[in-house]
Amino acid sequence: MDDITELSAESSSSILVGERAEDDAVAIGRVVPRASGEEAGENSGGGGGGAGGCLSNTPPTNGQDRYSGTDTLHVSYCIEWGPEFAEISDQLEAAKKASAERGDVEDQQIKLGGYVYTVGSRGVGGEDGAPYMAYVLRSGGVALLLSRKDKPSGQTPNVRIEFGALACLAAGALDDLAASVRARVSSFGVIKRECVGRVDFFVDLAGVPVAPFVNAFRENRVITRARKNAEYGVYCDGHNSTGFTIGTDTRLRVYDKVAELEKNRTKFAAWVDLEWDGKEPDECTRVEFQLRRNALKAYKITTLDELVAAAGGITADLGEGWFRLTTHAVDRRNQKRAQTSEIWTWVQAGYRQVYGEGRRRRVMDRKRADVDALVRQGMGCFESALAIMGGSAEGTDELVARLQAKLDEVAAKREERSGDDVYTSVARKRKAFESAYPVEPAMHARFRQSYKGVDSRTHDVYPIHRSVNHYTRGHHEQTRR
Repeated sequence: MDDITELSAESSSSILVGERAEDDAVAIGRVVPRASGEEAGENSGGGGGGAGGCLSNTPPTNGQDRYSGTDTLHVSYCIEWGPEFAEISDQLEAAKKASAERGDVEDQQIKLGGYVYTVGSRGVGGEDGAPYMAYVLRSGGVALLLSRKDKPSGQTPNVRIEFGALACLAAGALDDLAASVRARVSSFGVIKRECVGRVDFFVDLAGVPVAPFVNAFRENRVITRARKNAEYGVYCDGHNSTGFTIGTDTRLRVYDKVAELEKNRTKFAAWVDLEWDGKEPDECTRVEFQLRRNALKAYKITTLDELVAAAGGITADLGEGWFRLTTHAVDRRNQKRAQTSEIWTWVQAGYRQVYGEGRRRRVMDRKRADVDALVRQGMGCFESALAIMGGSAEGTDELVARLQAKLDEVAAKREERSGDDVYTSVARKRKAFESAYPVEPAMHARFRQSYKGVDSRTHDVYPIHRSVNHYTRGHHEQTRR
């Protein structure tokens, strides 16, 4: 939505791909026309790894067109430049000075890696820990940011490249987009490190108004993993609501795409040409997930290859777990009962049919695991156990000794019963905690087996999640008697 790169008044085709790529790159992002009959049935299945193009040749029940892809991609690099860096630096300084003095356009340009860039008059960064980039180069919807260093300082990048919305559309599928990014920097020198800093995944629904989405959001028919202190709000144009946003490192934007682009007719024309094959939609709702670096780290994403491989699972988790709209008000005590709204199923289908049916990629947020709270909970359980055991304990050493003896006894019984010792259980939990993928079925069964308790009245083994109900029911029965 917020395209960083600048667009000139040139034709949309030439400005998107730069001087090096011409007609072929522009054609990649076009929507495939609808097919009919048998052809539609053959082509309607989902494809894996793609990031731009027509999602389905079979019209959805509401008859709208859908288009999905990558809207923005930022990647940082640690690069050791070759010996030509000194000459390149002199050219960059001259072009930057010409830009500041508003000299001839040719004097502001530089050819780098086979592409012609216009050098800006100012650098960017240097705040909030971001490295300062002395040179900002722009070409065809792509921004290339360079520092004055020919070698990186540790893991601090000295090169950053940002593909804007239209440049991403022109590049096409996500793997093609990744190749386009690397093509821009591969000739600079030796790449020591690659790090994806931001990616935006979107679904456009032509012919679908944004009002049903906004109404559901206003009525709190929402299930989301966004934190309570996350930013949220509703976009308005006068008295009309044009969308909403929620989230911080992971952010969802739902908005009227036509209304947003009406302010920039050049960009609007390029969007219609690349995405809708020149047929301007009367209305179009965009659903866009933005993932910044912290969110990508939670998904274990660093390189472009990792992003391409995991895109299907990430978008599945975003559209099914991180956020969804529901048909009715949500019972917060049991959110799983809430049915997904039909309009949101169109969004889910859009991501699935472009990025594939990949396994839902989930994260376990370590920031939410309060170790002190878990220890306090354990202390409370130990205190209750000691009180029930009776006797007294004077001093910490005696208390710890009694607890240790009881823990050894319980651990021995569990190992005899299930063949699972404490150390194996801890290692397995750590593996699951650090993994970005769902727990395997076999591992899930072992989890269920290790999470066992013993009913104090019948000595029956039962899953621990039933223990509270057993205790409560027994307590009430004793009270009635």
